[in-house]
Amino acid sequence: MRKLPELGEEVAAEIKRMWDRPQEEWARKRLLVVRLIAQHELTVEQIMKVADVSRQTVFTYRDKVVEEGVEGLLRRKHSGGRRSLVCGKVREEPWDWLAAERFRSARSRRSCPAA
Repeated sequence: MRKLPELGEEVAAEIKRMWDRPQEEWARKRLLVVRLIAQHELTVEQIMKVADVSRQTVFTYRDKVVEEGVEGLLRRKHSGGRRSLVCGKVREEPWDWLAAERFRSARSRRSCPAA
């Protein structure tokens, strides 16, 4: 069983400084996990429940803070994925049809009349 190490006063102070600033939801969740780790009041299982994350996520965030600091934890490498090549009316049409209950699946779309 892996134990949660002391993060140190300097890291704990940095976590608190970042916690007090406005953050996006994903950053707030990461800070919550490491903040709970730094407090050393909860077990890993309790942190998982409070933060609604997996066991692996708790240790991943802990490792990230230990290796790269709070800045590394809050650095997001995800670029958001590729931009859609579909745009305009073609992109909105299926949602309009769903709202109007004109079809319930992609297969039934073929039989719907053109709008």
